[in-house]
Amino acid sequence: MEVGSEEVAVDLKVILQYGKSAPKIYENVVKEIQKAVYNMTGLKVVEVNMTVEGVQLAKEEQEDKTEERVK
Repeated sequence: MEVGSEEVAVDLKVILQYGKSAPKIYENVVKEIQKAVYNMTGLKVVEVNMTVEGVQLAKEEQEDKTEERVK
């Protein structure tokens, strides 16, 4: 994240669920980040860089949920 006196740029890494639309998710994430950052700080988000680190398959998602319940 780069913060200026009035503006901010955000970098984030995500893992997408298989079959979901990356462009649509990006669009929604940008809107939510812009709102949240502005409401918390009054700063305008001028750039959001989203890197897809991986894709999660439905089977992996079920395994993750099972692991969480076991812990």
